[in-house]
Amino acid sequence: MNEEFDGDLVEEHLADFVLDDRYSRFHRRDTPVSWWDYQGGRWMVAGYQEVCEAARDPETFSSRHELPNGTGSLGVMTPPTPVRAVPIELDPPEYQAYRSLLSPLFSPAAVRKLRPQFEEYTTWCIDQWIETGRAELFHQLAKLVPAMTTMHILGLPVEDAAIIADAVHVRGEDRFEMNSAWSILLSRTTEAIIARKAERRDDLISHLLDAEIDGRKFTDLELVEICFTFVIGGMATTARLTLGMLFYLGVHIGQRKRIADDPGLMGDLVEEMLRYFSPVPFLSRTATRDVCLGGQQIKKGDRVALGFAAANRDPKVFDEPDEIRVGRTPNRHLALGHGIHFCIGAVLGRAEASAMVEQVLRRIPDFRLVGDTWLDDADEQAPAAEEKRHARSWEDRVSSGLHVTFTPGERVGTAEIKLNS
Repeated sequence: MNEEFDGDLVEEHLADFVLDDRYSRFHRRDTPVSWWDYQGGRWMVAGYQEVCEAARDPETFSSRHELPNGTGSLGVMTPPTPVRAVPIELDPPEYQAYRSLLSPLFSPAAVRKLRPQFEEYTTWCIDQWIETGRAELFHQLAKLVPAMTTMHILGLPVEDAAIIADAVHVRGEDRFEMNSAWSILLSRTTEAIIARKAERRDDLISHLLDAEIDGRKFTDLELVEICFTFVIGGMATTARLTLGMLFYLGVHIGQRKRIADDPGLMGDLVEEMLRYFSPVPFLSRTATRDVCLGGQQIKKGDRVALGFAAANRDPKVFDEPDEIRVGRTPNRHLALGHGIHFCIGAVLGRAEASAMVEQVLRRIPDFRLVGDTWLDDADEQAPAAEEKRHARSWEDRVSSGLHVTFTPGERVGTAEIKLNS
């Protein structure tokens, strides 16, 4: 049964499925900064103004990562990585030199040059299952295209994209522990560095081999650190943004038709999905001095989480922040960061997500959510089921995927790719 809701045709029994209010709860407290008993404890900065203030002050809120992991500055990742993520785990003035070197590679012009490649990967992924009438859109599309694109940009074997993507999307304390996937990434990166030293190609590793920072060449370790960063950042954020977009369009049939009929609305959808689902909910900093932020006394050495997801639900900034409003104006969300560490791949991520959703809307326009995407048994309307549906986290969503059925279509691509497993 469907219902009209604010002019949008909605699958009534799924209307609450896209709800995600985990980070809104921080605004029910009396302070925009509060202690969070997570991964050893840290301050959660939930207020929009306070997140911006901290992000603009890298001297006080350091991104630096001091290896090996111990009691010093632990960078931005949680848990901290065994490899320094360059350049996002650098502070000024060192950071600016890396940013200036890398930014042109992800400019709008560079992304336009890349678009035929990631559109080809999107076509290939959809071709693998379009004739069957069934698919799982996260693991068979949204996860794969950013992974394949990232491997292509770096100059690493695209065939390993699925293996590396699986490791990137793992959550928990052991996500960065050395395993077969990370070993493959390390060995492939090392092999590519050796090969590019002998013969340059049109890829990031070749570019970095010819580049200099302060008059010196990169060491092999620094090349590995940069590649590791782009694997983590390039694969995870875009995949989760695309998952949020497809979840929403799977429920809101009216919005799906409007965007399919008018692709110019895709940009509004992307921005509101970034705000609402915030694929990177927070990144951490280490306080370099005693400081007062949001009325809380933060001590030197304390870990501080810049809560982008929480800030994007700040009722002082966003009207009805827990509602999804495609076309929200203004929409100055912080999903891609703020200050000097604003996401370097923002243009690429938006373009990849848009390309994937555009092809889904064009090639399987009648897709419907099925299977364990939601609870569809006889007890679906019971209070326990409702509670479980509301409580589903992004980790649950990524794990269960996005199962759909649709009218089978035809393969249209010509690329021949075999992914390793």
